[in-house]
Amino acid sequence: MPGQRKRRRKQQEERQRRAAEWDARPSGRWEVLLSTQDPEEQTAFLRDLLTARPELDPSELRGDMFCGRGVFPTTYQLSVFVPDDPDPTDPPPDPDPPLDPPPDVSR
Repeated sequence: MPGQRKRRRKQQEERQRRAAEWDARPSGRWEVLLSTQDPEEQTAFLRDLLTARPELDPSELRGDMFCGRGVFPTTYQLSVFVPDDPDPTDPPPDPDPPLDPPPDVSR
């Protein structure tokens, strides 16, 4: 077949590119922002989120649809990727303030 070698090579390059992007992503976890049974609510929430936080990268968002069966309704979730490593330029969080000593009742 003409062009098949070129097509296979492009597909292989695309798979390698995606794998490299996936490996380059920092370790972290997905935190659920919204869980609803209404798809329009998820769409509205996403639109408002991207409007309110324009610095948020859409590639760090994930939308999941858990298909319902029988008595279980379909559920829609919107999650954001949170990296494990904090930014080294951020100051460390303040420790809990020391507790006040108990009042002196020796009078």
